Amino acid sequence: MKKRDLHRVLGAALFSLAAGLAAGAVLQFGFGTFDGNCWATAGVLALGIAGTSLFVLGLEALVGARPGARRRADPVRVQPVVRYRHGLAVAAVGQYMPIGAGIAYSVWVLLAWIAVGVLLVGAAAVRNRRTA
Repeated sequence: MKKRDLHRVLGAALFSLAAGLAAGAVLQFGFGTFDGNCWATAGVLALGIAGTSLFVLGLEALVGARPGARRRADPVRVQPVVRYRHGLAVAAVGQYMPIGAGIAYSVWVLLAWIAVGVLLVGAAAVRNRRTA
């Protein structure tokens, strides 16, 4: 993996952590949405942000940054289409999207999205090394 790719993955991870902490604090202390453990809330929010951002980062690294490609590949935008366009038959897929992960296995689903994103960035780095 190139230094550039590593920096992008680390940057996305650090941004996810900071955004999760900020969003968790605002939701819990500002709006009173959650009343549980602030750190757990922030951690799950950070995992959701990391799952989405690293997946999109990995697709961009593998496919390239074509105009509009990022918008079409974004799991946040794909999920409502998967969930509601085709009814209940495809609605089960939504629970495996970063935003729709259920409580029982949400952390595992989010970690899987993070792993897939990092693997996509790694695959792009290997491909770019072979073509260079």
